[in-house]
Amino acid sequence: MEREIPDGPSASPAGHYLAMLRAARDFGLEPADIQAIVQRYPMPKPSEGLVDALAEAILARGGSLSF
Repeated sequence: MEREIPDGPSASPAGHYLAMLRAARDFGLEPADIQAIVQRYPMPKPSEGLVDALAEAILARGGSLSF
């Protein structure tokens, strides 16, 4: 029996969550700032609100989200 491996961001909620935190760090947020934001959005499933809050914090620090 072959196991099907899901594809895409919904494949692993934990992986998606960690990727969001890693991106916030890579864009210049300090770990303490990230932790303070994350505590407002409890697990088990990260929300769009968490993504928005991290992006707003990055922009408030003068960061850029251009790709």
